[in-house]
Parts: sequence; structure tokens; C-alpha cells
Amino acid sequence: MNIWGYKHRFSEKGKRYAVTTISLLSYLISLPFVMMNLFRKKEIDHEKIEKLLIIRNDGIGDFILSLNALHTLRRSFRRAKITACIPSWQEEIAVASNLFDEIIIFDAKKSEYLSSALRFTNLFSDMLRQIPLLRRKQFDLALDIRGDLRNRIIIFLSAVPYRVSFDVGGMECLLTHQIHYREKTHEVDHFNDLAIFFTDDKIKYYVDFNVSMADEEKAKMVMEMHGIRLGEDFLVVVHPVSRWRAKAWPKENYAAVCDRLMSKWGINVAVIGATEDSEEITEMLRMMDKEAITTAGELSIPQTAALLKEAALFIGNDAAPMHMAAAVGIPVIALFGPTDPEIYGPYGEGHTVIRPDIPCRCASKKVCSNPIQFCMNSISVDSVFDHAERYIKQKMEDRIRVAQELQ
Repeated sequence: MNIWGYKHRFSEKGKRYAVTTISLLSYLISLPFVMMNLFRKKEIDHEKIEKLLIIRNDGIGDFILSLNALHTLRRSFRRAKITACIPSWQEEIAVASNLFDEIIIFDAKKSEYLSSALRFTNLFSDMLRQIPLLRRKQFDLALDIRGDLRNRIIIFLSAVPYRVSFDVGGMECLLTHQIHYREKTHEVDHFNDLAIFFTDDKIKYYVDFNVSMADEEKAKMVMEMHGIRLGEDFLVVVHPVSRWRAKAWPKENYAAVCDRLMSKWGINVAVIGATEDSEEITEMLRMMDKEAITTAGELSIPQTAALLKEAALFIGNDAAPMHMAAAVGIPVIALFGPTDPEIYGPYGEGHTVIRPDIPCRCASKKVCSNPIQFCMNSISVDSVFDHAERYIKQKMEDRIRVAQELQ
């Protein structure tokens, strides 16, 4: 149990104190069993692992950040049947990843969990209902990839003999193996630490969205319907929404940046989002003088990845599309407020993170406690425009140089 690490794992004091208290009590109650585990054989024999369970209850962005580690685990357990136990909102990207032999959805496809105040209770109730099924499957090894006390309870009650996760997250006493949670480390590297535990190979950063030709054709067709030739026209992709209101830059600011970029550079702007984001995105588009297009609700996650691959630049909040854009290799301008970009920022080189000049004082990352001094409001339109303009200018110069070389 890494109590100091709880400070970095849980930024909200109330949640941190609650998880710490529960964990300490669980240690005291289970102390005899913990002592017995000290004298048991700890090594995990890869050859004997036939059924591997990966359980998680986090967001789509977290799944994207873990793709590198999941590919490594797939290679490490080539002969094992790997089952993912995940929430419904991760199903599309899990299927597209082609990394799992079986996928178990533990909730009733209730997307409202993503923004519900009762997410913890309701989601955990649905997870508990899967225990009889998980017990019948008789897994050899379970991996809590997020680091969450709910996951530890589930895999313990599912009678999985080997249970592996981080040494933070709560209820570590229910694990058989703990991986040290490094402080101030990017999430991609955290997930890689879990994978490294099972392999001697050097891990290289590798993300594959498994975008099919059908996905590429769909993305191209949708963009052509909007008058944009994907891969030929200069395209900037914008994602102005966030499930956590405290992480969202004002829509009128996004509208102003898009207007200025389109007016000065004559570029195309596509605003992406899920079906449930359509209302917010439409509101933003109405604020604009220029005409941008939106693909909200028209493209799946793999199809959105196909769209992003052909874009010149991405601008957006700390959310799943930002991680997707970074993973497919296009430059990202990420706007950050209450979350730490050192841990959750766009992974890799060539990206820009813009943070407010004032410190975030939110009691929760989800809702700003002081809208008057809302930290995201202090990010200026000029700052975002200037960074975007530098990327666009460089991209256009590169295109001109390539065209001249081909002549």
C-alpha cells in the first residue's frame, strides 16, 4: 500500500481520505490473510496462464492511453484467452482494437454514468452482478488496469488466484501482486509499468486503432458530403466539449479562434463529437461568422481516427479525442485547467499544452467551484490562435516545398 501515492492518484481530498480510510480498515480486517500471502509463492508462470481477465471502469481516453500496454500484454500472453470486462462506452474501441478474445459489458449501456453524480454507486452495482459469470469462467490471472478499489473487490470475489494492479487505488490487500505507482508520470507510462511486469522485452510506443478500409471510406464519404476532400484539403479538427465542465474552454472562444483561422488562412474546420454533444456543438457553430462543419454523431471512434489521420492540426480540451489525435500522429493544441498535463497531456513530441495563468482552485475537477475566476476562462483567444497559426504556417510551407520537389 502506497499511502503517499494516494495524494497523486486522488487529487480530491474527500475521495482520497475516504479511499485511504477504507483501505486501512480492510488491511486490519484481512491482516491474517495478508500475512499468509507473504509466505506463498509469488511468481506468475506465463505458461500456465490460460485465461486472463482485464477489468476497467474508466473513460475512452484512458483506454486510448493504455493501448500500448494492451498490445504488449497481448504479445506476452499469445496463447492465453484474454477477456475484457469493461463499461459499454468502451465497447466500440475495444472491439476495434482486436486485442481481446472476449468482451464482457458490465453495465446496461447507461451512458449517463459518464456525467452522473451516482456513477460510483450505480456502476459498482452493475459490476457486482457480473461476479457469478466471472467465477464460472475460472480466470487464472486478473489485471486491474486502472487502479480502483471497485475492480479489486470484483476480481477478489471472482476467485481469481493472481490479482495484479498498482499499489494505489484502494483495497490493495486484495491483490496478490502490486506494481509501484510512480508519481508525476504520464498515464501511458503508468500503464506500461503494468505490462513491463509481465515481459522482459523493451516496450516501444505503439498504438494501432485498427482502422479498416471501410472506416477510411466512411470518413472520406462523410467529409465529401460536407464539401471537404479528406487528405487533400487543409483541415483543422476541433473538439470543444468535455464531460467535466471544469475542463471545457468556453464555446465562444473556440468559435472566435475558428473564425480567425478560417478568415486569415482559408482553411477548413471540422468540429467532432459524440451524438450527445450535438447540441453544444451546434450552439458553438451558431456563434461563428464563418461556416465550419460538424461530424458529431456521424462517425464511430475508428472512423474518427481515420479523419484525424488526414488532418493538419487538432485543437481541443483534455478529453479522449485529444489523446486519439496525438496517437495518430498529428500536432495537438491541448487546453488544460484542473488536470495535470504532465500526467494526462498529449503523449509524444510536437504538441502544445496551453494552461491558464491562475492556479485551479476547484474542489473537484468536474465542476468549477468559482466560475467568476474560472481558470479556463483565463486562456486567451489570442494565445490559442497564435499557437495554431504557427502550426498552420509551417504545414503550408511544408506542402509548398513538397509540391515544388515533385515538379
